[in-house]
Amino acid sequence: MISNKRILIAGGSGMVGRELIKHLTNFGVEVSILSRIVRESDDNIKSYVWDPEKGSVDEQAILDNDILINLAGANIGAKKWSDERKKEIVASRTQTTKLLVDKAKELDKKFENVICASAIGIYGGHFHNKVYNEESPAGNDFLADVVKAWEKSSNEFKEVSNHLVILRFGVVLDLEGGALPKMMKPITLGVGSALGTGKQYLSWIHIDDLCRMILWCLNKNLEGVYNAVAPNPLSNNQFTKVLAKSLNKPLLLPNVPSFVLKLMLGKMSALVLEGQNVSSDKVMETGFDFKFGELHDALNDLLPSGK
Repeated sequence: MISNKRILIAGGSGMVGRELIKHLTNFGVEVSILSRIVRESDDNIKSYVWDPEKGSVDEQAILDNDILINLAGANIGAKKWSDERKKEIVASRTQTTKLLVDKAKELDKKFENVICASAIGIYGGHFHNKVYNEESPAGNDFLADVVKAWEKSSNEFKEVSNHLVILRFGVVLDLEGGALPKMMKPITLGVGSALGTGKQYLSWIHIDDLCRMILWCLNKNLEGVYNAVAPNPLSNNQFTKVLAKSLNKPLLLPNVPSFVLKLMLGKMSALVLEGQNVSSDKVMETGFDFKFGELHDALNDLLPSGK
């Protein structure tokens, strides 16, 4: 059990990191985060300073902790994908990971467990309903290339840990950030509709289940790659209909044409026009049980009063 362990989180200020800290502290776990600025540590969370761009990290962050959870990485949907932004998306994942691995090697440190975030974008963007599992080949588009480089660097943690898990995140559902508030807004305004053909799959996961899965991997000392997605992915058409129903709003407009989204978003339109139908069988075979396996249950939990 992890209740008596000390856990360090890189990327702890992000949406997943903030929720994960709540889960860990509820179990009485001693949690620390890496921060780019000096923060005052409170009773529950200690802060260590790092600067990945300059290649510096407080050595005590590595030495003091038993477990590392690496969630660091720039938000892929925050800005349009200029050439400079693409480099930043890759570097924010690979450089931070390399810094932590290299520092652990330098200090001759071996973590008991390391959990690394990854993404189902590794399978490439698609328009069909073919199911992808952890053994499926990687895709060849930009996002797939990002995740391949990310996982290659994450695999270096094998040298400095007893148990390494790489979790390929699907679309994480939470009201505090991510895709869900953006998807809700046009529907609540009465102008919601599916995107493109609507056939592209959306493999999602409730943020609570994602945090529970991370804790499960730690408590069970799992190793390897696992898809962090709920067992029932939906097409964009289906997802939009369920979301509208949960919000008690009609869908009156036709699908937004692909060319409109491409004009608005450029290459970043791939985030909404393409998708993956991803299997969660592997993690379920370890005994993990989802609280929110169906989208309507997840939305009823997340939305205020189910609306």
